[in-house]
Amino acid sequence: MEKRSYGVIILNYNTSDDCKKAIKSIKDCATTDDYMICVVDGGSSKEGEVDAVRALSKNDDHVISLILADNKGYAFGNDEGFRAIKAHCNTEYTVIMNPDVIVNTKGTIEGI
Repeated sequence: MEKRSYGVIILNYNTSDDCKKAIKSIKDCATTDDYMICVVDGGSSKEGEVDAVRALSKNDDHVISLILADNKGYAFGNDEGFRAIKAHCNTEYTVIMNPDVIVNTKGTIEGI
């Protein structure tokens, strides 16, 4: 199994625009390409939201999308994201990040 230094879980519920910005900020501030981001959609109800979340991972080796059938809460969604990351790669650290967080300093997540 592929090894990555860290994973980032972002839980989405009708916030794919924010998720897109958060992902970009992670990528822009990463000092390594040794990471995996998992966007977990917790049963979004907004039209087109699930497709937008799926598009976040299209042709991107650093992002996976996990679509849950319904919203079972914050902890459940993050647990599922953790399982999804572990199914794709072996990470040493995992960070849970809200979709409205913007990383603006190089090496922030690596420094955590």
